[in-house]
Amino acid sequence: AIADDIAMLSLAHATQVKGCSDLETILDFLNPDCPAGADPSGLTRYDVAYLKGLYSINPQEYLAAQRSEIGSRILREIAAP
Repeated sequence: AIADDIAMLSLAHATQVKGCSDLETILDFLNPDCPAGADPSGLTRYDVAYLKGLYSINPQEYLAAQRSEIGSRILREIAAP
């Protein structure tokens, strides 16, 4: 889980935020603001969907288009069986 948390932080260029996410994510694993307990044992399906969305965008698109594409990709990944 620690390796997955570090990988997610590195691959997503994420930073730790205050508070916990509403969705199950490995980013809450080492977050001191999140209560210990039902931590995921690795990347969650939301984490994987976000990474797929992030790495599938066209870097030359406008920021709003990139965000929209990431969101659309996440929804497609989560809805897929």
